[in-house]
Amino acid sequence: NYSGIAHRRAPAPDQPELAAFVITEVSIRTGQMRDWCNVTLTNDVCVGTINYDIPYAALYNQEPGIPLSLKAPSFTDARFTMEAGTIVVNFDRATLQGAVTRDDNNDFLPDR
Repeated sequence: NYSGIAHRRAPAPDQPELAAFVITEVSIRTGQMRDWCNVTLTNDVCVGTINYDIPYAALYNQEPGIPLSLKAPSFTDARFTMEAGTIVVNFDRATLQGAVTRDDNNDFLPDR
């Protein structure tokens, strides 16, 4: 159970034009943080997850709000009824059918 924080970091205060994106991984259970570093200086200072000359990188969560123990349903197929009045959509497991879940006991699993 981790979250990611994207921010920019310059190698030195007088070099803001060299600021690179850094992804910091945070454990939501322990609070420990770790930078994802691909580029380091000779003194092992993290200067970025991606190079400073890359202007943008998209981050996305494939399963937002769903803990690791519960996988999101995957779409399998959709079919019109014979009358073409409705579409039947099937998934590989049960869905929440648009409901908003609530976690009453803070165990990261939806209770209702």
